Amino acid sequence: MNHAVLPDATAAPSLNDPDLLRQVNVLRTPDDVTNWYYLVREYLFLAVVIGGTIACCQGLVAAGWSWAWALPVVLAAIVVIGACHHRLATLGHEATHYSLFRNRLLNELVSDWFCMFPIFSSTHTFRIQHLGHHQHSNDPTLDPDWAQLRLSGHRFEFPMTVRQFVWHCLIKQMLWPPHLIRYILVRALFVTDNGPRSPYRLKRRAKPLLKLLGLGYHGALIAALAWIVWQQHTALLAWLPLGMLAAMEVVYATLPARWFPEFAIRGDIPPRVTAMLRLVFNTLLATAIAGLTLWTSWPLWLYYLVLWVVPLGTSFALFMILRQLVQHGNADQGRLTNTRVFFVNPLISMAVFPMGMEWHLPHHLFPMVPHYNLKKLHELLDGVPEYHEHATLVEGYFFHDRPPKHPTVLELLTR
Repeated sequence: MNHAVLPDATAAPSLNDPDLLRQVNVLRTPDDVTNWYYLVREYLFLAVVIGGTIACCQGLVAAGWSWAWALPVVLAAIVVIGACHHRLATLGHEATHYSLFRNRLLNELVSDWFCMFPIFSSTHTFRIQHLGHHQHSNDPTLDPDWAQLRLSGHRFEFPMTVRQFVWHCLIKQMLWPPHLIRYILVRALFVTDNGPRSPYRLKRRAKPLLKLLGLGYHGALIAALAWIVWQQHTALLAWLPLGMLAAMEVVYATLPARWFPEFAIRGDIPPRVTAMLRLVFNTLLATAIAGLTLWTSWPLWLYYLVLWVVPLGTSFALFMILRQLVQHGNADQGRLTNTRVFFVNPLISMAVFPMGMEWHLPHHLFPMVPHYNLKKLHELLDGVPEYHEHATLVEGYFFHDRPPKHPTVLELLTR
């Protein structure tokens, strides 16, 4: 796409120019303090939204009002929390490119505990799928994202008419909850098994008995905690879950290595250790919910289901599809034309293109540049004639926010 302003005469001649690459390398260095800031900010915002919603619900009940009066607040919270999930997943995406923290072990542990485990995923399993997407972007046979969208029913033929986009994409596939749940389940399948025809398929799957052990442990843990809360046995809460966890960790530690998955690309944390860490995370989370329920007498397990699990299968999935669909939809496999740069209003940016996802073309060109440096990267690359000439810029999702210079997302997918 031709732009109105031409690059100056001092621009780098190509994307492989050594001086340009030296400047890109400067932008690649993660800033640990900045990333801690983003993580803390997301959790503070989540605490305000979830805490405020629970306080509102409990206040209405205490005042003698019906739960139905809290429904608008809960629905709004589900939308906002789904956007927060998307933002956490995007920070986890940073970790898959080793751009969350400089230390690789810290990168994995923080991403798992604060980004991926909370949304029922893990950093390295997502990394395996995502590397295939970067290597084979828009390849209909090798790109895992293509296969995933096709299996979930969200891979559309472009270009399409505006009516087709609104009806088939938005209403039938994105706003209908069963299709959103299907999207999340298919995505979970691809993350755990890397999907059919993925270039980085698992070398060895986890043994079915390992999965049954995990399910049995979590079922027993939930039953034990429910009984403790029902009987008000505060003393048991202090040691029974920890005892169960210790016993299960011993089992996991002594199982043969062949029981655990083996990935095509070795991670920084062995699969056995990741599985054991997930047991710790889930046990601490469930115990905390039980303890807070005893302390407050509020149905916090219900709040967890409604305000955390439900958004994962609804609004989180919606925002994921709205982003995934337009970043590569109606595009080819060219290095500079397989995705775009998006200029959208702040609310859409927060929910649909969080953490630098609007600068998707620079990200695909140099994936290890942290999200907060992608705008600088775009400005740097815009001085390269081939980038300046071929990069596609998109302004607005459905409508133009200013006099149009570039197409909206809707125009891009329907022309």
